[in-house]
Amino acid sequence: MTLRGWGTPKDVAKGLQWLEGAARLGHLLASYDLAALLLARGNNCERAVKLLKNVAERGWGSLSEATADFEAGDYSWALYNYLRAADVGVELAQHNAAWMIGSGLGYTGEGVAELAARMYKWSAVQGNHAALVPLGDAYWYGRGTEVNLKNAADMYQTAS
Repeated sequence: MTLRGWGTPKDVAKGLQWLEGAARLGHLLASYDLAALLLARGNNCERAVKLLKNVAERGWGSLSEATADFEAGDYSWALYNYLRAADVGVELAQHNAAWMIGSGLGYTGEGVAELAARMYKWSAVQGNHAALVPLGDAYWYGRGTEVNLKNAADMYQTAS
């Protein structure tokens, strides 16, 4: 309202402050509106992308379903829903799916080591440094990938 002067004097700077505060507190619509304004003004595109990523990830139903399934002890469904969200790029889901697989929760059949390594790799690419250590372990021990000590060392070094 403050941004557009609806029922209050128009004040763009103050309106942006209100949106920033609401976005910091996790309000999805405020995050989306702030991202749209940043993109429209052509400044701080990196911040806008981060806001939109957060909106997309928090709005994805599979992630909340996966968390509820995990808390209920239904690990197969939790893993299934984490993998659904991971497939569309939700970093938290990628990391959680990899952790579940590595912990033997949800599925223990053929190809789990490869899937865990892939999920940790996807998570690391999106900036989750915590995924680098288990990814380094995968390279070191050959879990789901060929043994590659150079890649393992690179992962450990980057994580540190």
